[in-house]
Amino acid sequence: GVVKLVRNYRSHKELLSLPSAMFYEGELRACANQNEVGRFVGSPLLRGANDSVPMLFVNVEGREEREEYSQSRFNGAEVEVAMRYAIEGAATVGAAEVGVITPYRLQADKMKAALASRGISTGGDGVRVGTVEEFQGMERHVIVISTVRALEDVSRKFNSKRDIGFVADAKRFNVAITRARSLLVVVGNAFVLAHQQ
Repeated sequence: GVVKLVRNYRSHKELLSLPSAMFYEGELRACANQNEVGRFVGSPLLRGANDSVPMLFVNVEGREEREEYSQSRFNGAEVEVAMRYAIEGAATVGAAEVGVITPYRLQADKMKAALASRGISTGGDGVRVGTVEEFQGMERHVIVISTVRALEDVSRKFNSKRDIGFVADAKRFNVAITRARSLLVVVGNAFVLAHQQ
């Protein structure tokens, strides 16, 4: 038979509400020490959002770009915003407890370079930056997700789920949003995400 694991010993209870509803038929139970994982509740990092829920979506209307000879993508505006949250999170919990997840290797490379330019390590005990697959089985107190995708022409609709990367892939999306213990920040283009078919 199939065994469904519904006890979560990783995350703040509010971070479990979305994956519980989407993937666990509302059965996911928060079993982590809520004092330990509640350090961002009420934090100025949440900037006017419901500060009892340590989750934040930051709308960035950046530009999606590619480099010659590469199918990978990056979004410089998202790099800057995601980096700011990663640095602020690291100031609270330490760099080793911060992860930045993105669907594209090129975005990960740009993020590592940007952090390095600010003197923030991304190796060893530094901020972990990588793709969804690289975070499978991992956890960090702070997870920042950079979705990358943007539209030059906002009138164009996406016509396939592949257009938008891991957000449209249920398993990868579940992995991405369940790595955070204490704070989840999603950086992306609200228009693009809202128009996903």
